[in-house]
Amino acid sequence: GTNLGTVSAGSRSSATNNVKVGTHQIADTNVTIWTPTLITFLTDSSAVGDTDTDWGANFGGASALTVTSGSQAASGLNFYVFPQITSVTQPAGFAADTAREYDAADTDGVITLNGTRFGSSQGTGSATIVAQTATINSWINTAIQAQVSPAIVDTVNTGSISMTQGAGANGKTHTYAGTLRVLPRITGFTPTSASEGGAVTVNGNHFCQGVSCPVAFSASDKVTFTSARDATTFTSWSATAMATTVPVGAVTGNVVLTSNAYTSNGKSFTVLSNTPSDPTSLDQFKDVGFTQSIAVGGTASSTPIYLKQTMEVPGISGGTLYPQFEYQLIGAAFSCVGGGVCGSAVEGTGSASPGPATGSKSITPADGSYHWQARTRHNKTGADYYSNWVSFGGNSDPNGIDFTIDTTAPTITNVSSGTPGSNSATITWNTSGELSTSQVEYGTDSGLVGSSLTTLDQTMVLNHSVALVNLNSGTVYYFRVKSKDAAGNLATSSPIQSFSTTSITQPAKTTQTYIVGNTGIISAPTTWYFTLNAPETSLNLQSAYLEVYGLVFGGTNPIDLQVNAVPVSSYSVSAANATFFKFLYKIPNQADLNLNDTLTGGPPATCAYGSGGNPPCNNIVVTPGAGMSVYISSAKLIFTYSYTP
Repeated sequence: GTNLGTVSAGSRSSATNNVKVGTHQIADTNVTIWTPTLITFLTDSSAVGDTDTDWGANFGGASALTVTSGSQAASGLNFYVFPQITSVTQPAGFAADTAREYDAADTDGVITLNGTRFGSSQGTGSATIVAQTATINSWINTAIQAQVSPAIVDTVNTGSISMTQGAGANGKTHTYAGTLRVLPRITGFTPTSASEGGAVTVNGNHFCQGVSCPVAFSASDKVTFTSARDATTFTSWSATAMATTVPVGAVTGNVVLTSNAYTSNGKSFTVLSNTPSDPTSLDQFKDVGFTQSIAVGGTASSTPIYLKQTMEVPGISGGTLYPQFEYQLIGAAFSCVGGGVCGSAVEGTGSASPGPATGSKSITPADGSYHWQARTRHNKTGADYYSNWVSFGGNSDPNGIDFTIDTTAPTITNVSSGTPGSNSATITWNTSGELSTSQVEYGTDSGLVGSSLTTLDQTMVLNHSVALVNLNSGTVYYFRVKSKDAAGNLATSSPIQSFSTTSITQPAKTTQTYIVGNTGIISAPTTWYFTLNAPETSLNLQSAYLEVYGLVFGGTNPIDLQVNAVPVSSYSVSAANATFFKFLYKIPNQADLNLNDTLTGGPPATCAYGSGGNPPCNNIVVTPGAGMSVYISSAKLIFTYSYTP
């Protein structure tokens, strides 16, 4: 200008000599030249005496610049002090000038613009980050905290930062010298969980940090799961999605995407376990249809037998479930423990996961007693996952029997008919070392055509004895023995053997004679007559019994019975109500009966035997008690005697 005067240093910031921008007076030391035509001063906020605090909100404006020299003030000139972004504070741990799009769940998308003359508050001020207006968290004269807008185009990864002054300033702008890089951000997964080998898409933004999106995995372009497992399946990669599969060995935890060496945030992903559940419903059967169960400790008489389990890997689709079994003779411990392949295991047909599914395996063990265990193998994308081994019935004791295989019938030895009698024989034999049942097939035909079988004796023994009775005397009999073990294996002796019963010199006979009398109530002593005809000669009575059946009521005890001259027998019967009775009356001697003879003095008329003579006559006398009424329903004499043929 003109007529500015000459003011020496030390006097350039006083009431009479000064330079002002608005109400702010420039410090003396910051007025470096003052001549009549030229004044030079500094507005740098680092200059002592003119910090941003000293300036306050006075950053110029219309007619803001004034000069006073020798107490004379010049008219004001339009003058503006511009804002300046001097640095950017990025999220903690980030490289300089990097951030992610804002997400309320973290601070990765919040940056701070540091500088001067931003304005005392936002007012009409603003910040623009990579071509998008930012949401402001806070605003002071020297710092603006702003959110990196989620509206930034996902294919744009770098851009400028600028701001416009806020309250107390003049709407001036500044663009930061540096460039902000928007790093990849993972926002989620589709599906939200999967197992090893399962397909998963990593969703997010700014996934392509290079010139173009990756077309293959590399050290600079990859997806890493927890446990430092890099994905190996490259399906597709775009700015917002990367499709792959969960790698083997991955576990639940953060997944990180790296693009052109720039890494994303870590986002937790749930890795479902491919390890199948421990098998349940273990069982053992004789048949493939699972209808003939073998009880714990039970025996099967044939092979194969079938081991069964229920297998499952909850929530995991894809892959195949295989049932595995190990069986060992009792006394031998299981060799399969833990995971991994086991050579002692046998495996059944697979079923698609997740199940539950029935798995089984037929086995053909040699004869013996066994215990067994089971597990499930899950194969998915070429990898195997194993459940724990589970013992059948919880029986891990090497001496605990789960099943026994017995396909061999007992060995029959020492078959003998002993010394047969006239009407009987006792057959004996052994089944060495194996308990079994006893039965004899016998008959008079040499081929046992039309033969008979003794009642099966199910008592399990080693030494067998079966009695044959009611045989014909003087006859050749043919026989063979049969024994069945606990497993149902039947052994039959061979060849057919024979024995002969002895001949009889004095046969015997048992016969019955029914006694018929008048019907009706007996209330007083009553006699019935009967005859005994025995056509044989040289009779010899062995035994004789009288059986009387009837109904009694009323009166008092007893009822008396007498046959011929045999002593009276008295029978006590409770007769308060109608009561059935059966009396057994023993005739001790042959002399007490008339056999093929007549009673002394001749038979009574009731014993008359037509016109051919007098058959032997006997009588029975029934005497009811006082006031007693008796019905006789039947009476018979059973007698056994021997004779000379």
